[in-house]
Parts: sequence; structure tokens; C-alpha cells
Amino acid sequence: CVLCNRTVRLLHENDAKDILRFSVLNDSGLPEGSIMVVDGQEVLTDSSGVVRILRSMGGSWRLAGEIIAAFPLSLRDLVYRMIARNRRHLFGTKECVVPSAELQSKIIRL
Repeated sequence: CVLCNRTVRLLHENDAKDILRFSVLNDSGLPEGSIMVVDGQEVLTDSSGVVRILRSMGGSWRLAGEIIAAFPLSLRDLVYRMIARNRRHLFGTKECVVPSAELQSKIIRL
């Protein structure tokens, strides 16, 4: 979807530490629209994954992560799931961009 594609491109372009890798989670067993962040032995999903990514990026992204983390997990995940469930309606589905070679090198197959 447009939201997913743009988010991956935005994260890739702002990953100054070159620590992020991306994958399609269709066969992961997670609900559609989920995000999974693996940090060492810790696996985070949904809003907790978003917070971890933002914090890892530093600068104003880290501040955004801290602000989001200040809200209760149940509220954060509720908002996350509402956006995930409605992302195609809110953002569309017509964007199909071939990733650059550099971005393709950061895509892992599960």
C-alpha cells in the first residue's frame, strides 16, 4: 500500500546509522498491516515497533518516539490498528515503486 511503501522509503532515507532492514510479513502469522521490529533478542510489534524505530533514528525522530511512548500502550496500539485497518482507504493503493538497488539490499526474505 502507499503508506507502507512511503514509510519504508522514508525510513531508508533517514537511516543514518544503517541499522534498519525491511521485509514483507505476509507469511509471518501477524495480522495484516502489522510491523515487526527485531532488536537483538527482543521482538516488538505495532506501536512498540514504531516507537523503537523512531528512537533509533535519533534527532527529531527520537523526540517523536518519546512523545508517542508517553501514551498508554493500549491507546497507542488502538490507534495503530485503526490506521493499519484503514490504510488503503486513507492513503490509497495505486503506488508501485521499484526499490533502488540500495534499498533492495536492505530487504530480507523471511
